[in-house]
Amino acid sequence: MTASELSKVIAPYIPGEKNGRRNFLPLYADPRTMDRILTYLAEPFRGKIDLVVSPEPLGFILGSMMARELGTGFVALRKGRDYFDEDKDTIFASYIDHHNNVQCLAVMKDLIPAGSHVLIVDDYIGTAATMQSCLTILEEAGASAVGIASLGACYRRVTREMIDSGMVHCICRISAEA
Repeated sequence: MTASELSKVIAPYIPGEKNGRRNFLPLYADPRTMDRILTYLAEPFRGKIDLVVSPEPLGFILGSMMARELGTGFVALRKGRDYFDEDKDTIFASYIDHHNNVQCLAVMKDLIPAGSHVLIVDDYIGTAATMQSCLTILEEAGASAVGIASLGACYRRVTREMIDSGMVHCICRISAEA
């Protein structure tokens, strides 16, 4: 399927940026559609990455499927500090979410080898704050981001630079003012 055809499949699951509610779970239940989505999203990264990382909560689903598609390992970036011992070698990166709440992503440093080429995968990029935290974690680990793959991205002032740079490979781009 082409990006245009896939976009038509995905668009109904993105009701609009105003309510912020997206539900891609029905897509994940359709193996044929997911095969097509994964093939499209993985294509530019085949043979170029060592690892896929995804932020919690819903990035885990798509990210683990992408890692399998690409034949790489998968590392989950957990939300919050509760899962980690502050005394251990852990990387933390805070951000402000779309509800103006402070969030924190965390990962044990040894899960992301220095020098590795990493693909960040999330279901949707709204404000890019989560993606910036993912990039901060990779930088602190000494790894480099090869790109970001996503089902959709909101094309607005705060995400425009990231999208226009070619860093983001997504299926559905939603226009928004702000």
